[in-house]
Amino acid sequence: MINKIMLSLFSKIFVSIAGIFVYGLLARQLNANDFGIFTFYMSNIPILVLLLSAGLFSTSSRSLFTFSNRFYFVKNLFQIFSISTFFWIPLFVLGLFFFIDSQLSILARIAILVSAFCFASLRIFSDYFRAKNNIFNFLLFNSPATGGGVLFWFFFTFYILFSIALNPLIVDDIIILAAFSSLTVLLILILSYYKKIKSFFDYSFANMLFFDNSFKNLLLSSINIMFVQIIFTFNSAYPSWIILYYLSTVEAGYFLALFKLCTFILSPLSIIDITTPQVISRLYHNNSILLQDFISILSFVRFMIGVLIATILFIFSDQFLFLFYGEKFISQSIYLKFMVCSFLPFILFGPTRQILIFTSNEKILSKLDIILTPIFFVFLMIILKTNSLETFIICYGFTNLIREFLYFINVSRCTKLNSLPKFKKSFLKFDFKNVMNK
Repeated sequence: MINKIMLSLFSKIFVSIAGIFVYGLLARQLNANDFGIFTFYMSNIPILVLLLSAGLFSTSSRSLFTFSNRFYFVKNLFQIFSISTFFWIPLFVLGLFFFIDSQLSILARIAILVSAFCFASLRIFSDYFRAKNNIFNFLLFNSPATGGGVLFWFFFTFYILFSIALNPLIVDDIIILAAFSSLTVLLILILSYYKKIKSFFDYSFANMLFFDNSFKNLLLSSINIMFVQIIFTFNSAYPSWIILYYLSTVEAGYFLALFKLCTFILSPLSIIDITTPQVISRLYHNNSILLQDFISILSFVRFMIGVLIATILFIFSDQFLFLFYGEKFISQSIYLKFMVCSFLPFILFGPTRQILIFTSNEKILSKLDIILTPIFFVFLMIILKTNSLETFIICYGFTNLIREFLYFINVSRCTKLNSLPKFKKSFLKFDFKNVMNK
């Protein structure tokens, strides 16, 4: 457990620093409008990734332990991903080239498709690594916005610095470099595991049965997860869409840059969360009492570290903005303070979403999101249309509080688990090593 958390910690530190460094560098290199365009497109690529991966980014963590034949399990993953790719890629092409009025070049739009495919592939591979307790490879090869992605951010940072040394960058160049970075990581993974991947593919083509029961069950489960995660990603993205609609790409870029900085608050959450999904799923089916202690400890650690980071970010908001984005961002300090407060519900109620997903209660989660998302979307549109950006961010935090509270209520109702932070002296004797490595 300690080794996995330390790996996750170093990975998150590297990814966070690299991400903020790159965004800060580009904020200085690009004008406000171009920076807004870049942050807008990069923040919305994850939606394409979720559609392409068809929910398979957590299927291995949820279901691998139930399969005695892992070749058979991977065959099902390959078939579902193939169907999803052939279905979505033509629609993405139509959207990017014919229906969206984009300021990007054709090559940059192709780069978005390449990034989406590579990121989807990397997420599926990485979740398989996590299900096998290979956290090192999970963190190394994963895509961005997952708690991992070390190799991607390494190559992306290198390519950005190298390109800036040669010529000034424009938005199209940056998106192309992101695609090239993701393709580089995918090729390294394929070459590193060529023999195993080839054997998996040989088995898949030799046993191509699309409609057996295990395939159907895995497909339905993955689609449910995809739907839940798409709504979650949409909830993260639509505030910037609303700002872009009522204000401009400049304000949307500022908002997304501040949002990126606030992800430091979520760092301890992701460090812990990425190492535990397979454990939650297994304990839920085998030992609910042990699971309650496990959840209580996780929630307590997440809460204490998250509050500490939020407090530091709130007090030294001017200094962080100047350090990472430059002097022109200091005027956004008040917005950063409001946004820090809007993130607090994510650490207050514990890993509610994760518990619902990995205890097979994703349908409850999706029903809640289906009800809440359109209500909050319309509410925030009305708020920004009639009020200031400060009021908009405060109301955004209020919607986060309501959503997380309802998640917590349903965790308690559906799983009989209490996800609130809690500490008991007996937790000091908790056998993490045994629980994590079973």
